[in-house]
Amino acid sequence: MKIVVAVPTRGTRNLGALFEALGAQSSELSHECSVLIVHNAESSEALLAECKRNGFRYVAENKQGYATVRNRILDETKDADAIAMIDDNEIPCEAWLSRLVSSLERGADVVTGPVVQAWPPGTPGWIRRADLPPRIRTAPARVGDVATNNTIVRRSSIRDVRYDERFNVTSGEDTVFFREILSGGAVAAWRDDALVYEHPDAEETTPRYYIARAFRQGRNAKRIREAVPGWQPDRTPSAEIAHRCRRAVELVVRAVVARDGAHLLRSAWELSFAAGLVVGRAS
Repeated sequence: MKIVVAVPTRGTRNLGALFEALGAQSSELSHECSVLIVHNAESSEALLAECKRNGFRYVAENKQGYATVRNRILDETKDADAIAMIDDNEIPCEAWLSRLVSSLERGADVVTGPVVQAWPPGTPGWIRRADLPPRIRTAPARVGDVATNNTIVRRSSIRDVRYDERFNVTSGEDTVFFREILSGGAVAAWRDDALVYEHPDAEETTPRYYIARAFRQGRNAKRIREAVPGWQPDRTPSAEIAHRCRRAVELVVRAVVARDGAHLLRSAWELSFAAGLVVGRAS
C-alpha cells in the first residue's frame, strides 16, 4: 500500500515539531509512505529547503482557498492508495499513522480520530474547561461528518469527488467532500487512539473568537446541507435551532449553580451557532 501524508499550509507557522513527528512515523511504517507539503501561497525557498532536509515533497499552490489547496493535494496523489490528512497546527500522537492505517487494512475506507486542544500558555482555566470548539472525543454510534484534520481515506473511495470551491473562504469544504464520499457507499470508522493535538494561537482562544466562529459555522450550515442533497442530518434546521437554544439555557443554569464561566461560554457558543442558523436560512 502506498500512503501519502498530506499537509496544507500557508507557511506562517513553525512546522518543526510536526515535521519531526511525521518523519519518524512515516519511516517506521511497513508500507511505502511519503509526506507532501502543499504551500497555499507563493513558493518559499525557506519552506522548500526545510522540506528537502526532511525528505518531504513540496509544492506551491498560488490560488488561495481551503478547497483549492485540498484539490491540489488530490491532484498530487493520484498514484497513492491512501491519503492521510493532518493540519499544520497539529501534532500527532505516537503511532498515529500506523493506527489509522491498521483500521484501513481491516476494511474501512475512511478512518478518523479525536482532535484534542493543546492550550497555549496563559489560557484561563475557565476557557480550557469550556473546551471549544465542540468535538467528538470518543467513538460515536455512527461516524457522520468527517474533517480533514485527522483522517485517512482510501484513494479509490474518492472516485471523482472534488472539494467544492464555493467553500474556499468559508470552510466546510471537507464536510461536503466526505459527505459525498460516504453517500457513495464508503465505510467510515473511528479510531479512539489516533489522536492529534491542535495548537491554537492565543487569539484563537478568546470568547470573541469562539462566538464569531460559532456564528460562521451556523450560517454556513445551510450551504453545507444543500451541497449534498442526499445526506440526512440528525435534525431538521428548525429542530437544530430549538435544540441549541434549549442547550444554551441549560448551560446558563449550570453556570449559575456551579459559578463557572466555562458553562456561560459554551452557552454563548450554542446561541451564536443558533443565530447563524437563523441568518443562514434567511439568506
